[in-house]
Amino acid sequence: MRRMFPLLVALAIFMAVGLTGCGGGGGDRPDFALVYKEPHPVINAIVDAFRQKVREEMPNAVVTTHHAQGSDAEIRVAVRTALDQNPRVLVPITTPVSIEAARQVRAKAAQDPETPPLVFLGVTDPVGAGLVEAFAAGGEFCTGVSDNPPMDRVVGLAKELLPDLRSMGMLYDPRDQPAVVSAERVRAACKAQGVTLELKKVSSESEIRAATRALCGAVDALVIGMDNLMMKNAGLIARTASPLGKPLFAADSEAVSMGAVAGVGVDYRDVGRLGAELAISITRDGRVPSELPVRQLSTGSLHYNDTALRALGIASPESKSAAPAKRK
Repeated sequence: MRRMFPLLVALAIFMAVGLTGCGGGGGDRPDFALVYKEPHPVINAIVDAFRQKVREEMPNAVVTTHHAQGSDAEIRVAVRTALDQNPRVLVPITTPVSIEAARQVRAKAAQDPETPPLVFLGVTDPVGAGLVEAFAAGGEFCTGVSDNPPMDRVVGLAKELLPDLRSMGMLYDPRDQPAVVSAERVRAACKAQGVTLELKKVSSESEIRAATRALCGAVDALVIGMDNLMMKNAGLIARTASPLGKPLFAADSEAVSMGAVAGVGVDYRDVGRLGAELAISITRDGRVPSELPVRQLSTGSLHYNDTALRALGIASPESKSAAPAKRK
């Protein structure tokens, strides 16, 4: 049985690829190969929007998807499987997957000049992640879309909806580069706005419920940022915090749909659409990554979850802000 375990893991990855792939005939070279750690609402929003934009612009394009069954250890295998298809553009989603994809593309390009370029999606800090040297131009092999919402506005929105707000708590995964960046930005925003912040490190899904309860006993509200683990589990955090009378604020639209009361952040369908535009520019129009600046989603739009607001007795924000908002 021990000898069969690696074979079973490989079979699971193969099945994930086979079940999620789509597009033209079985022998076709894919135009776009998307790769990510696992499906969840944020990833699904990106993938669906990417596919829709490609259908509009390149109806006959072949798109495949690959994921690592939720395992950090299998990201490398999922990327290699996607790359072995020899797509015209490799499309990794999130920072950890994009870092591994860039590593494999660079290694392969040293031996094969026909190695496909990559368009990363949902990378908060592509410069810090070593994917590009600057936002103004793509790298030799890659360009992409950065999700970089204004965490100061998220804290400001919490203060607007909760006039007596004095403290906030934030769960974050210290292993995840964008999570650490988000925590630093929330810390700075809270300090500037006179709010005490308590940070709590969480490295696995099994720790989230207990960590949320612990924070709820010490702060007035919770906040999550660009953190892959917390974004995936925003619904769990909200469901745990709400009965304890503590609202969750977020920096992405999907977290608001999953139960956060409000947020100022990225609509991940925009990430997918913008990423598709870049990938199409390379595939159809003959552009190269170095000609294509990284697209940034940094201004953020307002998102409210009216059901979650009512459950916590928080007044409707309609009278509090003249800015247009998206309501769940």
